[in-house]
Amino acid sequence: SGWIADSSDFPLLYEFLYSENENDDSPLTLQSKSTSSFVSTILPAGLSPTNNIYLTLVVSGYTGTEFVEYNRTQVSPFIVKSENLASALSSALVKAESESDTGKTIQTLNIYATAANTVNCSLAPLCSALHRSPCSSVPHTCGPCLRGYTG
Repeated sequence: SGWIADSSDFPLLYEFLYSENENDDSPLTLQSKSTSSFVSTILPAGLSPTNNIYLTLVVSGYTGTEFVEYNRTQVSPFIVKSENLASALSSALVKAESESDTGKTIQTLNIYATAANTVNCSLAPLCSALHRSPCSSVPHTCGPCLRGYTG
């Protein structure tokens, strides 16, 4: 860090993003560029076994200068049964729409899309001990063998 905005950079714009993978080139938006320096949201759980989510804050100055800060946080799983997903999404979208908040609508869509595409890995073994990638695509099953291992 250590970035100090020059007075010519004001007003500052803040953009909040998240991703499930540390090196993701396409993070999802929590808040588009805005003068609001904070965001309140529900985050989806990260990938098992750590449930880490990677957060990015981009602060942009009026003159085009930019400061980027990264952080990692652990999020408890947000589990919605598939048969309840459409109803839960609909209710959340109605609430976001009633607040006339397009940012909240985007947040809601991103979080439910992530939840819908998240595999239940709660019963997966400790994959690292088996020299396998973490569970991510088949329920309760480790991913492929790590480089240098077969089986």
